[in-house]
Amino acid sequence: MIVFFLCSLLTTREIPIRLARQNKNTEGTGNDVETGRKDEKIELNCERVDRVGDFNTESLSSKYGYIHFKPGEGKYAFDDGQEKWYKKSVKVDRFYKPFAKGYIAPWKLVPVGENDVVTAKYDGLKNIDLKKVRFVSEPNSAALPVQLNETEQTWTITLKSVSAGAGYDVFAVYEGVVIGKLRVVSYAKQQHKVTLVPINEVRLDKTTIEQGLNAIYNPVGVQFTVNVDESMRGNYSWEVDSEKDGLLSTVGKSFWGYDKELKESTEMLNLQKTYQQAAGTLDGVYLFVLNGATGLEGQKGDLLGEMPRKSRFGYIFAGNSPNTKEIVHTIAHELGHGIFTLQHTFDSEYGKGTQGKTNNLLDYPSNLLDYKEKTELVAFQWNVMASPAIFTAMDNAKDGEINLKEGEFLGFTPDGRVILNAPKGYEEIFDNKNSYFIIAFLDKQRNRYQWNGKDYDDGKRSCFFIVPDKPVTGKSCYLG
Repeated sequence: MIVFFLCSLLTTREIPIRLARQNKNTEGTGNDVETGRKDEKIELNCERVDRVGDFNTESLSSKYGYIHFKPGEGKYAFDDGQEKWYKKSVKVDRFYKPFAKGYIAPWKLVPVGENDVVTAKYDGLKNIDLKKVRFVSEPNSAALPVQLNETEQTWTITLKSVSAGAGYDVFAVYEGVVIGKLRVVSYAKQQHKVTLVPINEVRLDKTTIEQGLNAIYNPVGVQFTVNVDESMRGNYSWEVDSEKDGLLSTVGKSFWGYDKELKESTEMLNLQKTYQQAAGTLDGVYLFVLNGATGLEGQKGDLLGEMPRKSRFGYIFAGNSPNTKEIVHTIAHELGHGIFTLQHTFDSEYGKGTQGKTNNLLDYPSNLLDYKEKTELVAFQWNVMASPAIFTAMDNAKDGEINLKEGEFLGFTPDGRVILNAPKGYEEIFDNKNSYFIIAFLDKQRNRYQWNGKDYDDGKRSCFFIVPDKPVTGKSCYLG
């Protein structure tokens, strides 16, 4: 067995450290490090880390019982994969396909440049030696350093990030077999600017709104800066002559000339134009705050907000939001549509018939207090947020038009390049079939090629598929 030692410096305060050659002395501990002051010492804390041998990564053994992973004290998002509303969705099946009967490997997000922790707990009934359990990312590699709490039968595991769009698995291994699995993924952190533009008399607490938004989005690596622009307060010049009611009309003309509720009505477009003429250069996204909206059947008293996917303009109806916390939730929900192109959880391709039954941010509250719990974002949504959809059903025809036809291209690299043809030996997209952005793919030998920030490689950096600026013709080693 090969044994590694991971060492860290322990000290009670931050001090400049200069490592010096160890000198023998009668008072030394053998691990002392000089700090530049002879009366101060710091101790090297070394932890033994074993190297784990071969094991089957495709099989979960029930011989000893299972280890399940939990978020623990982690800072970033965790998805246990247990929600019924998306487990039965074909569109996201690859994210939640059971590793074994009754066992779905959860997901953990660790944004690029960050470390985080998870907890693992042994739930089996066998009297196993907990000290022999190892957590490792692949066979024949060093085990991850962990802290074991024997009383609680739990481990705390520190996880590192990888490149944007990449991921790795963590296997719990005991006596040469896998008894637990976690999937770790990294995406780049994002920063966004939101400007609230009140039209009505509502008073907006910028600090509270910004803090509330970041409490919801920080766990997925997103940071918001909020500003309030008072320049449009009381300005209703954008209203059409027949609608002078202080409410935003969502009604416009259909292709055939009939009245129809639209995502971009005449008054919405008038409001956008009026603001842009006054504001000049735009930066970030803008949310107009109004008393309410009207539709074909009069005032839409239950409508809290509206923001077309991939749009920089949205609308918050504060007359239907009784307090700042609900306004924060409405803003967070609408930004999920506008910036990140997320769909509702109850859309037909996800959790049809589940409206109001989840704790997801993109669900609707079932009552006025229900919004407090609806702040979750899950693994397949993290994936969409990292590469927002280019094609959305609600996009304006003139905005960002792309003349690519379905079936005439394989997809996009995470940095936006078009892959027009499948590489030689290509079998299928891996883990990302439902996005235009390809994170990984398999060849006919079931070898996996993962996006590394520039091109695709086999994880060993021995075989590459380099994406050219012209139709794909192959890769730089065998893929037959």
